[in-house]
Amino acid sequence: MLKADGYEVTFEARLENGHYVDVVAERSGDRIAVEVETGKSDVVLNIRRCLEDSFDRIVVVATSREAHHVVERKLRRAGQLAPPVELVRATDFVSRQPRQSVDEAA
Repeated sequence: MLKADGYEVTFEARLENGHYVDVVAERSGDRIAVEVETGKSDVVLNIRRCLEDSFDRIVVVATSREAHHVVERKLRRAGQLAPPVELVRATDFVSRQPRQSVDEAA
């Protein structure tokens, strides 16, 4: 999805504050952080680190329905479920990606 939209994508990118984010996508000054969350990590701290690094958008991708509920609850409690933070399920994130037909891929 991001590469197809012209973003340069870096996995396990090091932030200016020394911490890492799962994916950084950049295009013409637009910076997006993508954090993949299972619900077991400190998502609030991870998002704070991304906010410190001034991303235009922070997309939190929950790996399952259960993870989505856990992450949503943690982010709401911390007051972090508001722009620029967006919470999505992995299935929704993946379905946004343009798909190539078999003929196009060949």
